[in-house]
Amino acid sequence: MGWLTTETGQSLLTETGEQILLEGAPYLPLQTTILSFLYEQFNDDSDLNAFVASFNAIAQTYLDWFNATPLAVYTNPNIAGPLLDWIAQGIYGIARPVFSSQTTQYIAGLNSGPLNARAVNGHLFLQSGTATIATDDYYKRVMTWWLYTGTSRRFNATLLRLKVARFLYGVNGTDVTLDQAQSVHVQPESVTPPGPPVLSDTMAGGAIAARTYGARASYVTPLGEGLAGAAAALTVPFNYRLGVASPPAANGATTWNAYVGILSTNPGKFIAGLNSGPVNAAPVNGTNKRGVAPPTRQNTTPIPIGTNWLEPTSGLIAGLPLPTQDETNTPGNFLVTIPGGTASSIFQQAFEQGLLAFPFQLNATIVVA
Repeated sequence: MGWLTTETGQSLLTETGEQILLEGAPYLPLQTTILSFLYEQFNDDSDLNAFVASFNAIAQTYLDWFNATPLAVYTNPNIAGPLLDWIAQGIYGIARPVFSSQTTQYIAGLNSGPLNARAVNGHLFLQSGTATIATDDYYKRVMTWWLYTGTSRRFNATLLRLKVARFLYGVNGTDVTLDQAQSVHVQPESVTPPGPPVLSDTMAGGAIAARTYGARASYVTPLGEGLAGAAAALTVPFNYRLGVASPPAANGATTWNAYVGILSTNPGKFIAGLNSGPVNAAPVNGTNKRGVAPPTRQNTTPIPIGTNWLEPTSGLIAGLPLPTQDETNTPGNFLVTIPGGTASSIFQQAFEQGLLAFPFQLNATIVVA
């Protein structure tokens, strides 16, 4: 007969090979070695006794090390340095990554650039940036990105948030909590346009006529600009400027655009045609309502979220027209917004290098806010 140790307990093997499960016998790692003993006739030899005692002590040391260093559990603090490389490559096939911000530009001769900028058949090689070998901490975070399956194998937003949060906050590849994942925001597809902007006026210090403004705002992501949101209006008195407050922060949006137009220079006055005023004051079915200027973009470059727009003392400019299509995202793409920091910079680099490919054949854009 013999013993068979399993994950659920111990089994007794009979001489015929029959397996009998012993209830209440949980699997535990061996804590002490089976001691080596001298034959009785050598018990009086002090040198042999010392040898056997040393042998047993060394064997116990090896056992203690293996118990304290489970090789497959790479998050164990005792697994570091060359041992981590050996385990990661030997068991999981993941080599220690190199995080790089390096960019390379290679300009050859004819037809590869502006005329006369390079000699015919000449070339120019430019390279910049940094390359850093991953520390044990970030090496383990990369491994957790690829190996962790404890949440689910079905995609949902919570799974994606936790996956990103483990890289940002899971020191040495350890797990994180839902509270830690709250700082990671996932926005599928496009960004919802902002609501009506909050308008205000301030003393101009010039001589701008009284007028009524209409204003709208739009979000801008690293991929492009979204549609303008709902409009708001404000009548501004003589010698005052219009102010447009920044829309609130939105996942994926890093900047915004202000679109402003003049609704009327004579607010509240509308004169229609027949019988609406003195005879011959206006054509039949005509109007003398002041023309409405459609809103145009008033900022030459996108405004950071949280920064307001203020009309210059010279008045409005004739900027770009309202956007006609949403370019904040592409179908099937996710905008993942993460807070700034060292881990976030490394995460963005690793993702752009392809070291952290997203699961389920998803596409994503990383925004460090």
